Amino acid sequence: MENRPPPATVQLRPLPLMEKRVVGGPVPERVLAAYFGVALLAWIGAGIAVVRAAPDLARAAPFSGRVILAAHLVALGVLPFAVAGASFHLLPVMLRRDLPSPRALWLALLLLVGGPAVAFGLSNASRTTTWAGAALVACGLAVVVVELGWIVLRAPHDRTLIASRLGVTLSLAHAALALCLGAFVFDRPVHDFGRRVVAHLHLALVGWIALLVLTVGRNLAPMLAQAPAAPRRRLPVDEVVLVAGLWILVAGILDGSRLVTLVGGAVVVATIARFGTLLVRTY
Repeated sequence: MENRPPPATVQLRPLPLMEKRVVGGPVPERVLAAYFGVALLAWIGAGIAVVRAAPDLARAAPFSGRVILAAHLVALGVLPFAVAGASFHLLPVMLRRDLPSPRALWLALLLLVGGPAVAFGLSNASRTTTWAGAALVACGLAVVVVELGWIVLRAPHDRTLIASRLGVTLSLAHAALALCLGAFVFDRPVHDFGRRVVAHLHLALVGWIALLVLTVGRNLAPMLAQAPAAPRRRLPVDEVVLVAGLWILVAGILDGSRLVTLVGGAVVVATIARFGTLLVRTY
């Protein structure tokens, strides 16, 4: 037989994308569990605080120490950890970009623990505890904003995204504004203290929480229900209308104008109702 040369060996090199995802992915489960675990502990503490504050609520004393403790254990104990954990888990996938530094999430977790310290400081009228906790929360919020802001800026512009970049950005901005206004209100009580507290609550609940839920839930809810996706859109109209209505509402509250407050409130309610209608149709 004719001697044939042995076949040449072919060396295959892995493609660059084989060792990493093409799109963003959720954070490790242990990080998510840590954030949700702290939120659960804060929720249990808030429940105990509400039970203890029941007599004050019954006699219409919303600014008593026990009521303030319960409210701020929810606002600065439950919500920051639950919302940040869910955002770290969902937004990298929805915006197609990994978080820049997963290790920074542990730093943010430690810093946000200052929230319960703020709650205890406010309930006991301790300026030292309150401001020390507020400084920690502000630093933790800064880490969260940098992490999420980076994926918003780096999200691809030539691909379909599941969440609105503008909606996420506005939600982060309102979270920071709510924290700053809360610090200002409780540090310098004035004659219109009540109106400023109400404005502070609306910035947090509508501008931060409701806006983020609307931004994420518009496409997430149909995905979870295995239903047809929401209609495709070119501009985040719902998010812009909600923010416009919120600021009209806040302006009316601070100015004491009943008409402006009602107009802003109507816009906010109509926008949220439109989102609710989408959820009902989905399920």
